[in-house]
Parts: sequence; structure tokens; C-alpha cells
Amino acid sequence: RPSHLGNLSAYWDRQRQTIVSNTGQLMWDYGDKVVTVRSDKTQGVIGFAGGLTFDLPGVTVEVGPTPFVSLLLTPLDNRPLIESAEILITAMAQDKQYGTVYNEDGTKLIEAGGPPLLLEPVQATLTFKGAVIDSAKVVDVYGVPAAGPMERSGNTLAIDGPPAPYYLSVKRRAMWKPRPTPYPTR
Repeated sequence: RPSHLGNLSAYWDRQRQTIVSNTGQLMWDYGDKVVTVRSDKTQGVIGFAGGLTFDLPGVTVEVGPTPFVSLLLTPLDNRPLIESAEILITAMAQDKQYGTVYNEDGTKLIEAGGPPLLLEPVQATLTFKGAVIDSAKVVDVYGVPAAGPMERSGNTLAIDGPPAPYYLSVKRRAMWKPRPTPYPTR
């Protein structure tokens, strides 16, 4: 059957050049070419976010001069990010094979290039909302610490990743919340 395009006016702001999902958890700012993720758990920024600041529900992200980033924060304990005691941060930027050539505006691949893969580091400052951070460490793709603790100031952490996929593990005191009792109380 033919497709039907419903009324998108509640989600599409042509003036601000944004489209928001019906849950409000995803926003595509096609003017700035950035997608923000604002779910209770995973939050982050993907796109041409260099020099911009994003106030997300569990963290404020200030992207440094890195033009393009994929910066995602995910709780490892299945709690909302703002309450999570352990958070994985994945921060990646642009990559390309050595010798790759694009046209002037970057819209057409002219030469594919080859190994090695060149990765741009991510530069950003993250200020976590919620409980105090106890530690932050760089970890490898298996979650094994790759270096000592990262420097931080309170709940603010600056990343200037090595030119490789960058993973961080942030641990903090869990925000205790009483669980509802499974039976009625008198």
C-alpha cells in the first residue's frame, strides 16, 4: 500500500531546523548537523558538535575543537545515568585510511587509501550530575584499565583521548533509593 506521511508539525521545528522523536529522547538538529540522545539511560552527542555545549539530563557535555564526535554515555548497572554507579563512556571522532582523498566539500571519495587507519582524538569536558565521582579510568575495549586514574575536578572530567577508540569507566557512589515493598504495609 502507498505510504502515508502524517502530521509532523509537533516534532519538526523548521525555524530552528530540528526534528524531535515522539518520545523526546532523540533530537536531530539538521542545521548544526548534530543528534542528541536524551534517554534516562544512554545519553550523548553524535555529529559536528565541535565548540558546542549540550545540557543532557545526567551530564553536561562541552565539546572542544574536535569537529565531529560520537560521544555516548551508558550506565553499566541498568540505572538511569544520573543515578548510575558505573558509567561507560565511548568517545570517537573522525577516522580515515592513510592516503584517503575527498573532493573539496568532502562529499565524494576520490581515493580510498589504505592502512593504517588514522583516528582523530576526542576533546571534551563532561560534568556529571548526581552523585560524586569516585574514580575515572581509561579502559580498553575489554574494560581492562589501560592507564592510571584520570584527573578530575569534582564531577568534571576533561577527555583528550589518544588517537584510538576511547573508552572511560566512571565510578561513583550509587544514589540509594528505597525499593517498593512487594506486599502492602499497614
